[in-house]
Amino acid sequence: EEGVGGAVSLKHIFPTAEDTVVNVIATVTEITPHCVVTNVEVRNHERVIGVGEVKQGIVRKEEMNEKLRQSTVHNK
Repeated sequence: EEGVGGAVSLKHIFPTAEDTVVNVIATVTEITPHCVVTNVEVRNHERVIGVGEVKQGIVRKEEMNEKLRQSTVHNK
């Protein structure tokens, strides 16, 4: 099986300075045979600076390889 990008949503909550160390915490909130959903929280040393959600589709490798082959054929 292969994970493929499905959707990313992000909400910027608070600014932080360049070169600031940030921590990203990703928590899996849902798993189905065809999808994994993860909530994401980003913090600097003081507070939460961003939150979001990432969705990944799960497909068979053979299916993904076939789709890639088809896209290559159409791009020539």
